[in-house]
Amino acid sequence: MNFKNGIQNKDNEHIAAEKITFAVTLCVIALYHMILPITFGDDMVYKTLLDDQTLGEFLRFQWENWTSRILIEFVLLSVIKYDLLWRVLDTVFVVTLGTMLGRITEEKRFSYAVLLLYPFHEMASAGWVNTTLNYLWPLWSGMLIFVMYKKYMTGEKLHWSAYLWSIPAVLFACDQEQMAVVMLIVTVGMIGIGISRKRYLMPYVDLMFLLNIACLVKMFICPGNQARSVTETSIRYAAFSELSVWDKIFLGVYNVESTFIARPHILFLPITLLLAFLVFQKTESGWKRGLAAAPAAITMAHCVLAESMTKWNRIFWRCEAEEFDLEELGLYRLPVWLFFGLVLCSLVFIMYILWKEQIRQFWAVLILWGAGLASAVMMGFSPTMFDSGSRTMLFFCFAMMTVIGMCVHRHKEVFLRLPQDVRRFWYGVGVLWTGAGVINELVYIAGFIKNTQ
Repeated sequence: MNFKNGIQNKDNEHIAAEKITFAVTLCVIALYHMILPITFGDDMVYKTLLDDQTLGEFLRFQWENWTSRILIEFVLLSVIKYDLLWRVLDTVFVVTLGTMLGRITEEKRFSYAVLLLYPFHEMASAGWVNTTLNYLWPLWSGMLIFVMYKKYMTGEKLHWSAYLWSIPAVLFACDQEQMAVVMLIVTVGMIGIGISRKRYLMPYVDLMFLLNIACLVKMFICPGNQARSVTETSIRYAAFSELSVWDKIFLGVYNVESTFIARPHILFLPITLLLAFLVFQKTESGWKRGLAAAPAAITMAHCVLAESMTKWNRIFWRCEAEEFDLEELGLYRLPVWLFFGLVLCSLVFIMYILWKEQIRQFWAVLILWGAGLASAVMMGFSPTMFDSGSRTMLFFCFAMMTVIGMCVHRHKEVFLRLPQDVRRFWYGVGVLWTGAGVINELVYIAGFIKNTQ
């Protein structure tokens, strides 16, 4: 009886902790949205677009001259004039992103906590409403599909209604180019894993794949995408037209490294440290531990070199397009590839160490890493890479959140076997780091408020 009571008490504590974490996350995200200024950037432009033209006329113009994101533009123009509606909807979407992360990773408390580490101010770079509609809302739609993938691949039968609402969800998600690539890689990966299990026909996944392909075809045939690329190249980055495919891949790699590796990132650094910790707990091999610590160590090495070498700091830190010259980099292109390659190989090795007993799960987490990384690197093929800022890293950030949540769940028992004082110490570190992230966001938002008054 005491044993049963003990289990019941632990379950109650677990449920209470989940509710508290959810409540804190909801309050923080709601606070962000209550005080965000929606009076600058593209938001102000879109609020007046339909004053002199119909919605149909505007969407036709966009298709022919600017973008294939017709569904996103339609929703954006339907929401943009109603500030309170956007604040409520976006709050719900951000918080439920944490809920969906928890369902995929089976770590709800951790998912809500890691959600607060995302640098939300990056959604302000083109105006809060415009940026979230073009990045965060397609991600939310895609996450709905990924939750269904999780259920589908674990043998859970989907209700017929899931097929109906998944169609507009996947079409909206894949209206955004980066999310379309993420969806394609993950979906093809799910098909591959299904084939390895001798499941050759998976109606739900196959339907999502076909719709994904249709969206990609739409992007390639859209005259507006081609026209926009020419315009953006001439305005933002004239040298882009002379770059080779290899140069554009390098630009994408440079973009990732300057954002996540060349400086301590509020999300990437703790994730790499936590992965190294999990490896340290699993093996006593010195060289394995050393390789697992490489990503965090390389970030620290970048910091030291940036302080001691002005050239290093200028090369590896984000700059404007007019300040960037590939030819000027010269031999410095080699360390960019070297550090990126070392981090990438280290992360693959870490995944193998943590998942080698479950090889299909190992491939699943690699697919997630690859999808997120591809969405970031592909920005090297856009002349707007420098002007877009870090908002384009949203999909990579959420891929990392998903992977680390899965790893934490997989090795949770190892952590729980540590002495209580040690666990309390690490819980405290996590709370302090998350609190610092929240304070950092509030400081940024206060700066936006000051600059837009």
